[in-house]
Amino acid sequence: MKEGSINLNLARTAVIGCPGSGKTTLATQMATILGRPVVHLDKILLKANWQLLPSEERRQIVEDIVLQDQWLIDGMWRSNLEQRFVRATTVVLLDFGTLRCLWRVVARSFKYRKKQRHDLAEGCFDNFDGEFLGYVVSFRRKVLPSVLQLAKRHPNVNLVVLKNNKQVQKFLQQIQQSTGKPN
Repeated sequence: MKEGSINLNLARTAVIGCPGSGKTTLATQMATILGRPVVHLDKILLKANWQLLPSEERRQIVEDIVLQDQWLIDGMWRSNLEQRFVRATTVVLLDFGTLRCLWRVVARSFKYRKKQRHDLAEGCFDNFDGEFLGYVVSFRRKVLPSVLQLAKRHPNVNLVVLKNNKQVQKFLQQIQQSTGKPN
């Protein structure tokens, strides 16, 4: 696992990271370059008012997606992260600093207050509470180590770790160049 290494086998790609790290933005940009749709887990695994679909239904939805030959999935969702690692060719981990993620979460919440985001299930409006902010604050300490352990258990998956906007832009440029399409 080499930080920032780029293996452009993006047939089955998961974009993961802390809330506010830019997963949806990156996945949407990748989808445009690659000419394929992005699956936003927050859109398909939730019902209105942030209600979870039943566990077995969520597992089956993700299973149906990851069994396909190609996919681009946006979302952290630890409950089905291993399902994605088992079939992924590449996992892009956005490992941005905690303060940056917190700032983005708060700013996004104000920007989309009482507005429907395209990457969320109908009836789920952007908001934050103490529990969510606690998750963001503790992500690098509590969640990131388990993600890195999962990557070690799946050495055939190319893990691309991007730590800042400059690395994200370089990654997108490399994808663009690999497609042979003009910018």
